[in-house]
Amino acid sequence: HAQGSQRSNRVVCAIEAPVCARANAARNETVVERSSKTPRSSEQLWSVPSWLNIVRIDESGSHLLVENTTLGQISVDAPATLVVLTIYNQGKVQREVQLRDLLQTEAGRRAAAAAGAWGKALGSPDSDIARYLLATGEAVRVRLSSAQVVAE
Repeated sequence: HAQGSQRSNRVVCAIEAPVCARANAARNETVVERSSKTPRSSEQLWSVPSWLNIVRIDESGSHLLVENTTLGQISVDAPATLVVLTIYNQGKVQREVQLRDLLQTEAGRRAAAAAGAWGKALGSPDSDIARYLLATGEAVRVRLSSAQVVAE
């Protein structure tokens, strides 16, 4: 079975704010909501009419980070232009991060193809920053609010 084709409901919440993104597989939509002080009520901030593999949301609820490949997996013949991460801002694509943006050399992309994955997520205490350890052993930070990818 193709692991990348398996979809399930996902909920990802900001670390320090009552903001969550909910991806619903059956409805094929992703909704960003802010919980209110009233019990069991929330305000929808925005939505995308597709299921997204959400991995991080910032505290403002404006920005989402989506992994386009399950667990960073890639095929041996993955092109350098393969979109591996997408940053959304208020429901619109702000940036598509391609494999070549993370692994800038052919040797790095070959190492990733041999490993079967471009990288893996590392922890970050900041909702606006996602960290990844690349197949080359290098680490990068992805800042959601500015859509920047920088080496650590």
